[in-house]
Amino acid sequence: MGVILKSDDLLRQRVEASQDNLVKARYYKTIGNINEAKKWAVIEFTKRMNSAYYKSAIRIKREYELPLEMVRESIEKVYNQLVSKDQYELAAKLGKEYGLPESKFVESAVLAFNKYFTREQYQKAMEIEKEFNIPNSRIHKQVIEGYKLNISKERFEMAAQIALQYELPRKYITDAAEKAFKKNIINNRFDKAIYLAEETKLKKEIIRKIAAEDFKIRYHKGHYDQARFIMDTFGVPVKMIKDAVIRVFDLHMEKKLYGEASVISQEYKLSKKDMKKGALKAFSDLIKKNDLVNSEIIRKTFSLSFKDVRSIVMKDFIKKIENEDYNEALMLKRGYKLPRKLTAPFVRKAYLLLRNAGYFKLADQIYEEYQLRGENFIKRNLKKLLS
Repeated sequence: MGVILKSDDLLRQRVEASQDNLVKARYYKTIGNINEAKKWAVIEFTKRMNSAYYKSAIRIKREYELPLEMVRESIEKVYNQLVSKDQYELAAKLGKEYGLPESKFVESAVLAFNKYFTREQYQKAMEIEKEFNIPNSRIHKQVIEGYKLNISKERFEMAAQIALQYELPRKYITDAAEKAFKKNIINNRFDKAIYLAEETKLKKEIIRKIAAEDFKIRYHKGHYDQARFIMDTFGVPVKMIKDAVIRVFDLHMEKKLYGEASVISQEYKLSKKDMKKGALKAFSDLIKKNDLVNSEIIRKTFSLSFKDVRSIVMKDFIKKIENEDYNEALMLKRGYKLPRKLTAPFVRKAYLLLRNAGYFKLADQIYEEYQLRGENFIKRNLKKLLS
């Protein structure tokens, strides 16, 4: 007659006959034989690690609380294999999970970071850096190379973000932010420009300088509304863009667009000094054309005094006297209050020439109109004529 086994013994025989290591591990854990349970768990853990079933291996380690001493050999073997295959991220994760020395798995994390950063997978690199708390000193060289690469490719915003994220010296942040801000302004991406300036704490003077440069370009091209928008949005003081405004003002005056020039002068509150060059040029052109009405309008509109225009008027006065345009010369003298001490020498010369040529009546007329006074003058010059 055969021996009848108890149910516990039967279960034990079946467990020992099983090829499933976890079945054995769970059985011994159930009956309280923890050491035996861990022995079979380690065997299964090693098997799965060697087969690259890392997640399930992790679950086994956690479930049976396997100490590093029991799995170190297996872990280090797999860790070294992963590193040799350039699978640095996975090696770092396994090293951290299984409690390898921090210096060991952080080294793999650094290699993983460098790998992603070189491939410009910046988000992935950042995740690695945060997960393994990599010191900036360990990745500084790679970060600098990435920063310079983005600058060379004119990806200035990305360069600025890298400089901020990895706490590069302030000069790196400022340089990239300044270039990115300028690029955004040129491309009318004003919201991005404002956000970037705030995020990188770009100095106000840098913002205004760049905005002022863009204002000048737009204003010179005739994009006046755009230029004004730039000025107002970024708080550019008038003094920073006044030279450009004056150039455009002068250009309008030269093209005889006096109304538009007047609008510019009022909008930007140009002073008499600012407008003087352009106004004098316009005034001179009108005087040469004998357009005394409009020349006087220009003089008054742009605040030119008689003293300001005297040299221009005198040149034309002399020219008219020499061309025997005596009436027009007289109009200039009276209209612009040319002093007798300036006009007399030229009038006297004309007077003498006329008398010498026998035009006594015309000479006397000039004498009266220009009020040439002094008996000595008449006698002296008559004597010269008769000698």
